[in-house]
Amino acid sequence: DGLEDWLYNLQFPKDSVYPKCDGCKVEEGFHKSWVSLQDGVVAEVKRLLPLQQSPKLFITGHSLGAAQAALCAAELGASSHSLGIPVDAVYTYGQPRVGNSAFASFYMGGSRVSYRLTHHRDPVPHVPLQSMGFQHVGTEVFYDEDNDSYKVCDGSGEDSSCSNQYWAETSISDHLSYLHPPLTGEISRLC
Repeated sequence: DGLEDWLYNLQFPKDSVYPKCDGCKVEEGFHKSWVSLQDGVVAEVKRLLPLQQSPKLFITGHSLGAAQAALCAAELGASSHSLGIPVDAVYTYGQPRVGNSAFASFYMGGSRVSYRLTHHRDPVPHVPLQSMGFQHVGTEVFYDEDNDSYKVCDGSGEDSSCSNQYWAETSISDHLSYLHPPLTGEISRLC
């Protein structure tokens, strides 16, 4: 499946109960994807944190990886119902809506910094649809067409003066270009 197929599937999402908080639901495919990684990620974080003198945990991801990052952050440290591992910051790029408003409240219940970067007409931040009960998490930072300037959006997650102004006019190329380098090809060439 390519990005266009993935976006089409998210127009008709299935949600599943997120067992860590009352009333929380998350998009089923994102949840299954995170669950497939969860044991390994949690074990590695638990192994590495004690080895650091002043450990700091940052979580990041792009696209599906951004949805996984949000679920990871919720799992590790969003509230007392989680594993209680402190998450210092979450930075995501082109993140879709992961869960409902109860999940968004649970996620933001932690005392971490959470920025959700969006780029101009990227279609991914618009799915699954808000009208289907999905709500963004974190503070949106909206980058213009050329990635040269940005705006820190209001805290609602759904600021109509940021990426939501382009919900009907999207560009997959904007999803593949965050902070200038295109996210295609071999990433090692960019490092």
